[in-house]
Amino acid sequence: MLPELYQNHFQKHLKPCDYLLLEILINLLQSIKQIKLEKLATSLPLPILFESRRKKIQRFLSLPEWNVKTIWLSLISQWINTSIAHVISKFEKYKIVFLGDREFCSVDLASWLRDKKVYFCLRLKKNNFVELESENWCQLQQLGLKPGISFYLRGVKMTKTKQVPGFDLAAKWQKKRYGLTPEEGWFILTNLGSLESAITAYKKRFGIEEMFRDFKKGGYNLEGTKVTGDRLISLLILMSIAYTVSTFTGQKIKSTGIQNYIGRVKESKRTSSRHSNFYIGLYGYSWLNFCFALSEKITQLMNLSPNKRPFYQRGQKAMTLILSAF
Repeated sequence: MLPELYQNHFQKHLKPCDYLLLEILINLLQSIKQIKLEKLATSLPLPILFESRRKKIQRFLSLPEWNVKTIWLSLISQWINTSIAHVISKFEKYKIVFLGDREFCSVDLASWLRDKKVYFCLRLKKNNFVELESENWCQLQQLGLKPGISFYLRGVKMTKTKQVPGFDLAAKWQKKRYGLTPEEGWFILTNLGSLESAITAYKKRFGIEEMFRDFKKGGYNLEGTKVTGDRLISLLILMSIAYTVSTFTGQKIKSTGIQNYIGRVKESKRTSSRHSNFYIGLYGYSWLNFCFALSEKITQLMNLSPNKRPFYQRGQKAMTLILSAF
């Protein structure tokens, strides 16, 4: 289930009994898709009392070695050194662009990035003030941005309080498509030099939104847990391990071209992939588990539908390929 790099790393830092429990918990998390402690304890397949199962998980998550530095950051460091370090050098000639949403944006940050000669695209709140002409300040929402409208302003001064000059402002509100109109447009503080460059770059930030969705209702239901502090960090480490395992697995499954056995690959009026690598890996695991658990019933169904046998046989070959990805 776990990649070899993960196995070697965790076996180095955990006792054999703790490592085996970790493997069980990862498998369990992939099956029930719930990071909440009570849910994990309810489904933990150990023949002991529920309260004993819950305490066992709590003790595991409280291990002194179960911390971000030892378990996670050192693993990421190994992964970078063994898997992608040789790739990084190939990107030396490419621009590094810092992307941030409205909660992340500040004029001070933009000024610092500019001084460091780093490109940036920082989305602004629509109530921010911009100076278009000398002493002529207005809020971004007063600039007339509407669906289907876009513009690029050079050398504007931002915020009445800071009054920092020399920024560019990219604005775009996507027009109505397939009967749907975005709720609002984008105002982006940038130094990329053009509307097209700024919008293209900022769109790439939405990969992180997919991860947030995967962590929440799209995957492990993170918002269902009410824990905080160190206990939350412990659960996040466990979830991060499970997330990356599913993502790597989904990538392998997609490389074989059989992801259509797990989910709908394409959708009309949709330009991007319907499902992420994470989704394919996570639900591929669930599909295989159900197939194996109900194999006897499936065989009976196949025998009752001989005309469908070729489709079943192709599906069984696909199952073998998917299994090899785990």
